[in-house]
Amino acid sequence: MRKLSKTAVFVLVLTLVMGSISGLAAAQTKTITLYHAFTSNTLLALRNLINDFQKENPNIKVKAEYVGDALIQKLQAAVAAGNPPDISWLHSGEHAEFARGGAIYKIQDFMEGPNGLTQEEIDDFFPIMKSYMEYNYDGQWWGLPVNATTMTFVYNKDMIRAAGIDPDNLNIDTWEDFAKVTSQISNPAKGEWGMFIPVFSGGMSSYFDWFFRPFIWAAGGKYVNDDLTTVAFDSPEAKKAVQFFYDLMHEYQGGTISPGAQAFEMGKVAFTLEGPWSIPGFNRLRFDWGAALYPLGPSGERFQPSAGEPVVIFKDAKNPDEAWEFIKFWIRPDNMAKWAITSGYLPTRRSVLEDPLYKTEVEKTPGLEIFVQGLEYGFESETTPAYNRVVDIYANAVELIMNQKIGIDEGLEEAAAEANAAIAQYWLDNPEEYKDLMERLPNRNK
Repeated sequence: MRKLSKTAVFVLVLTLVMGSISGLAAAQTKTITLYHAFTSNTLLALRNLINDFQKENPNIKVKAEYVGDALIQKLQAAVAAGNPPDISWLHSGEHAEFARGGAIYKIQDFMEGPNGLTQEEIDDFFPIMKSYMEYNYDGQWWGLPVNATTMTFVYNKDMIRAAGIDPDNLNIDTWEDFAKVTSQISNPAKGEWGMFIPVFSGGMSSYFDWFFRPFIWAAGGKYVNDDLTTVAFDSPEAKKAVQFFYDLMHEYQGGTISPGAQAFEMGKVAFTLEGPWSIPGFNRLRFDWGAALYPLGPSGERFQPSAGEPVVIFKDAKNPDEAWEFIKFWIRPDNMAKWAITSGYLPTRRSVLEDPLYKTEVEKTPGLEIFVQGLEYGFESETTPAYNRVVDIYANAVELIMNQKIGIDEGLEEAAAEANAAIAQYWLDNPEEYKDLMERLPNRNK
């Protein structure tokens, strides 16, 4: 047997040592799996986020799996099989099922743990991100919001200016102010209107509900009563919201519910309700545009439709601590600034507004600051039993009222009776859900 030289022995030993080190490093590297349904700019934002995270955390790999529209079905199947991802992004409202079934961690335990968040960091989230029912059905954090969005008024500065109004100083504080401005802009003979009022029923009822419910709150009303057995949209206060839009359309002649396609883009409607997802399209318009908050209602308060989307950690996750590290990285203000800019979503934390990158984005993007400011006026939406049926009944009634086919009192009272019957049947079919909700909901605002 040939004797190895000292050099060969050294090389052999070095190879073995390096192999051991490499093997140890590989053994220490952990992979977390993330389910999502992101496309387009949001997918690019996710890739950038993961790349930045792995640079700072080389021993944690993130495997992102696109599951598309079948996200919930695939998660349900994975949970049933005991093999869920470590993390999943969810649409608004989808966490409650997994929380009730014990499938996800209460993320508040991570937040309050030794590697958690300070109270200052927790308070940095916009209030709606904490109180919004879709994240927090019992007063606890079950997920952390990474995307926020809202709707507000977007307007055509050229049409405003042509009506003799300074588009940069609208002086709209109240509902009455808004009605007067839209009346001044409208010219029905030319097919030009102050506002498009998006009253939709059928498949678009939930969209109508999202934009309209804050007007009920601003009038001092509620959509559903606290015991969740009857609606409240037929109360005197809630009726004021419908009366406002009815008067806007018929008394002030400042609005329409049936403009032509692309009426705002064509310069036929001065005000419309939109979300930040439309900003790229607005920046290609042939006229300057601006954004304005919802006006103050009769209650003296302002509310904006706001929502967000969380990420959650599953209890059967293989690497829950590493999953928490990734979520913490995601919500860090500098990372959330880059995420929001690329994805087009709004940030969920106030301090992102102070990030230099995001400040520059706000300065160069008309209206973006108003959209973000709208999150300050987000409000917790009432839980609505038999949701799809109830919101469709209400939207149908409002549509009939706006078209003068039924009076406000009669239309809303008939709608309330029909909705209450649907709710009663829902609770008859789901008694355990009612018991669960009534035990949990009183804790939400504590």
